[in-house]
Amino acid sequence: MALITNPKIGYRRFAGYSILFDNPGDENYVAHAGRLQLVQNRPGANPFMDAATAGMTAIGEGVWEQHGLLQLNPKSYHVTLWDGINHGNVQNVSEPHRLEAINFLHGIPFSIRSGKQMMRDAADSPLAAWRGDMRYVFDRLAIIADYVLVILLKPADDRYAAVQRSVEHLRDDLYQIYDAHYGIGSAGSYMPHLSLGYFLRHADGRHSLDFVRLWNERLKEAFAERDHPQLGFQSASLYGFTDMENFYRVNEAATVGVSTAPGSAA
Repeated sequence: MALITNPKIGYRRFAGYSILFDNPGDENYVAHAGRLQLVQNRPGANPFMDAATAGMTAIGEGVWEQHGLLQLNPKSYHVTLWDGINHGNVQNVSEPHRLEAINFLHGIPFSIRSGKQMMRDAADSPLAAWRGDMRYVFDRLAIIADYVLVILLKPADDRYAAVQRSVEHLRDDLYQIYDAHYGIGSAGSYMPHLSLGYFLRHADGRHSLDFVRLWNERLKEAFAERDHPQLGFQSASLYGFTDMENFYRVNEAATVGVSTAPGSAA
């Protein structure tokens, strides 16, 4: 049997914390461990995510098994704005903070309420406190870095392209703080996407590249059948995660932020 080479599913845990757009609607969250909320998207609550689920179902479980893709549960679908410290980069954390970061990751989700400075730097950031109006539409299906199948998103129009640029500035500012304090900088320019599943091996992802065009058409059909729904967000928050299907919203995030809605002064 071939070894799993994708670290995000090779780990028993792949813990960390990130800033995500909040999926609209309290019905998409379940209370967990006091002041934490687990992302649990409810079918029918988000037409965009329902269309993505329908497209994946139309392609078929057998196809995904053949290509070595482990599908994510649609209940966990989300859009990441910024990646903090996690099992994939913790060894790159600067030496004075590395052991603390490793211990912190072992304690997630409960440690995300501990008030550690590395967590507060993210929780108190303008990015984690963002409030506004951001809307995306389906762009295309893609495989990123040979290991993750995603829907690439694009702003619904020029107004939302401007909103995204303002959010990207906040993202860059936070990465600069983390680079200076912890040695964790940006992995590249922002590419908004919705992850659908992870390939067991990087070779599976590479071998599947020739099929992406066909799969993309099936996804496009699913979105067309539902009148091309948009994916909208009005806020962002800090989340801890124990793996790629369990994300916990941190309610202690700062309330001070900027509004970047179309037509605002920000």
